[in-house]
Amino acid sequence: MRTPSRSLAGLLADLAHGPGGLAGLGQIDDAQMRAVGEADALAFSLYAGGRPEAVWWTRPDHGALDLEDAQYVVGEGPTVEAAETGRPVLVPDICHMPQRRWPLLLADPDVGTKLRALIALPVHVEGEPVGVLAAYRRVPDLPSREAIRALKAIAREIGSLLERAPLEVPMLHRAVVHQAAGVLADACGLGLEEAADQLLAQIFAARLGLIDGSRRILRQLRAQH
Repeated sequence: MRTPSRSLAGLLADLAHGPGGLAGLGQIDDAQMRAVGEADALAFSLYAGGRPEAVWWTRPDHGALDLEDAQYVVGEGPTVEAAETGRPVLVPDICHMPQRRWPLLLADPDVGTKLRALIALPVHVEGEPVGVLAAYRRVPDLPSREAIRALKAIAREIGSLLERAPLEVPMLHRAVVHQAAGVLADACGLGLEEAADQLLAQIFAARLGLIDGSRRILRQLRAQH
């Protein structure tokens, strides 16, 4: 078993010399990554237009996946904004954000119950945003400037990982969401994008979690056909 890196330099070296793509990210000691970034949880999402797709996260995630999934349902939030603009989004306390910034996300009473502060950093390849590294904190305060610089350095190295293995297909956290959208498209004669929008609208209206809601709708669709 590899000895965990003891510094940011060691962590970056591990990323630089590991296998390309998400395989390299998966080999990193995520406890060390949380430590250098002064974060309680981290998540990484791929972006190719549309909604960012969560493909890696630390364990425990302390609710980071729930917050990422909530953003996926409503199509707005810090991870979505960082992906679409290609610029970092820093949130010292999500409970005190003006609701007009992300009105649907911030209307959710569960937002801010587990995680308060976050930084969403776009990951670029050849100048284009291809993903977002999100660092979450349970306390309402951003990490130190040193930690933010460390997270930005990690985000840059993740971009290099992706550049070395651009065609790697990750295991998808939201595979059941895409499966349910496909079944809905087939059942209703819809295009896949329209079916996905309808699926997310149903989940949002019923105030269901993304994964549990998709499973429930998938069961209902299969029972009807």
